[in-house]
Amino acid sequence: MEAYEPKIVKLEDKTTLNTKGELWKPNKNSQASLEHEGYEFRGTITSSKFSKIKTAHFKKENIDVAVKIIKKYKLPKDVLEKFVPREIAILQGVQHHGIVELLAAYESPCCFYLVMELLPRGDLLEFVSNLGCLTEPDARRFFHQLLDIVAYLHKENICHRDIKLENLMLDCCFNLKLTDFGIARYMKNSEKLCTACGSYVYTAPEVMNGEEYDGAKADIWSMGVCLYAMLCGKLPFRNDDVDILRQSMRDRLHFHRHVSKACRYLLRKMLSYDPENRPSIHEIRKTDWMCKPIKNVGESSVSSLSVAAVTSDLHPNVMIDPNAEHGFSCNQKDKRFKSTKVSDILHCVTENHSSGTSKVDLKAIPTLKPASVAAITGVAGPIGRKISQQMGLNIDTATEKKDPPVKSGLGKAGFSRAMKSLKTFKRATTVIRATRRFKRGPLNTILKISQEEAMAKIMDQNHKQVEHETKELHRCTSGKLAAHLKEVRHEENLSKKKSLQEMEQAKQEHEEKTSRLRQTVLHLMPNLKDKLQ
Repeated sequence: MEAYEPKIVKLEDKTTLNTKGELWKPNKNSQASLEHEGYEFRGTITSSKFSKIKTAHFKKENIDVAVKIIKKYKLPKDVLEKFVPREIAILQGVQHHGIVELLAAYESPCCFYLVMELLPRGDLLEFVSNLGCLTEPDARRFFHQLLDIVAYLHKENICHRDIKLENLMLDCCFNLKLTDFGIARYMKNSEKLCTACGSYVYTAPEVMNGEEYDGAKADIWSMGVCLYAMLCGKLPFRNDDVDILRQSMRDRLHFHRHVSKACRYLLRKMLSYDPENRPSIHEIRKTDWMCKPIKNVGESSVSSLSVAAVTSDLHPNVMIDPNAEHGFSCNQKDKRFKSTKVSDILHCVTENHSSGTSKVDLKAIPTLKPASVAAITGVAGPIGRKISQQMGLNIDTATEKKDPPVKSGLGKAGFSRAMKSLKTFKRATTVIRATRRFKRGPLNTILKISQEEAMAKIMDQNHKQVEHETKELHRCTSGKLAAHLKEVRHEENLSKKKSLQEMEQAKQEHEEKTSRLRQTVLHLMPNLKDKLQ
């Protein structure tokens, strides 16, 4: 598809009148705007050098939308004539639940207006930055969705060329939607591209070097950078300078300890310096890491629903910008990751057995048989052997090859006497510890105290346990996510209450104006009073 045929609605200037004394004069500053089409602008989501994204309310359908306002006088001529119509045409031509939906496109003498669906959860960069990094099940779920989106685009012969965390938006169910098709384009089969474009920290090395490149292979590289950033909370290569970035692309990747071997293998293949060594989307889906379940029992996952939408900012500057903001600070690379692998495994085991979902019988797990000296004395190793010799036991450990046991010099009677004395010694030590523990007061049990005091102690203990569990819950990843969701819902409720109050106030003002107009008309024309009644 060579020609791009976007469907754009032209907006014409509408004359408005201003009053000056008793005269009516046309407003010279009146320009064409979406407000004449029934859109009521509200707050600003993001703004850049060339465009701005605002929230708006479409009165005809009573829905909230996001409007990208692209200012013509700030755009270069080639971008204005080539990239903006191409973005509109591609968004109007694609139909996928993982791609932002373009509801309408308008053009005025000074601006382009792209009306898109509004997604309240922000982009994936902000989500990952708030959590630090994602677990492998959550990252695998997001990456499955990203693979589906990019596979659809490549099937339609479209390469995005600007895949990054800022352009991956989240819907209300925390599912991905790809946006910002400002530098996307159609490509023929086996066609080589030559335009150097994109965000340089996500850009493939062949694009950085100004060579002809395969758009699909370049998108695979960008997806690998996104997956690495999701798992490690930082970018894979040093981005201090363009030259340093190019040099670091040849170095071996370094991972945090919590990244599995299967995932490291996949990332090293996707971030191969030679584009011919990078796997295709079909090969990526066949890897061991992608074939694992998205959500196992006991593992956290953001959501289990399917994909929905959002919008993002346009990047019309197609040249590589080394001073671009990427959301990752350089000192993030120096932070050491503290792994909680053991605690996560123990939590999963207890959750599975407490809920009854596990089929493993813990009692049936075989245990190591202790040596005979350790079984008798309770102490293993050389110290155990010395204690047994001092007690006159002289017992050697029998091997698993059914070696004949060494005869003890004490015989069976002496051995039984030694065991009884050892048990007596153990009981005595237990009594001594108990008396030392309760030395400051009497040995009062729960049966000797009053019922009220016993219930008070039990309630106090339960309260302390609940407080401890609550603190631990706030520290984990799911607790941070729950707190973030609570803040988002609180902000949504405040915005709803504010909008309702504004609607009620506007309604009251309208009723007051109507009543004043009615009284004025009746006062000036009393003959109309009977007709109006």
